[in-house]
Amino acid sequence: MESKTIRHINNLLNLGIIICLLIIATTIAVLATTEQNETKGNEYPDTARIIVINYETDEVLVENSIGYHYTFKGAEDYEVGYVLSLIMNDNGTALIYDDTIVRAKYSGYVWNDFKH
Repeated sequence: MESKTIRHINNLLNLGIIICLLIIATTIAVLATTEQNETKGNEYPDTARIIVINYETDEVLVENSIGYHYTFKGAEDYEVGYVLSLIMNDNGTALIYDDTIVRAKYSGYVWNDFKH
């Protein structure tokens, strides 16, 4: 009888330990996600097409689908007509005019004579 009671107590202790570990793991995951969202809360994705490259100043001018223009440095890897996936930063304001490009990655090419 004592052996059965000891096994029952051990099972309850093991269950309690497992529940505590799950609570700790969940808390760590929530805190890590919250911290990541706070540091990147001003970022959003956008897509744009390269319209001008100035190799002398190393600047690339892009236009997104609604006609806004943005520039970034790093002209050596790009050509006019490339489509880029962008990570933008809104700089903590509601104005779109002061947004900046955080990262740009090649995602395709658009020919100038392309017709819909």
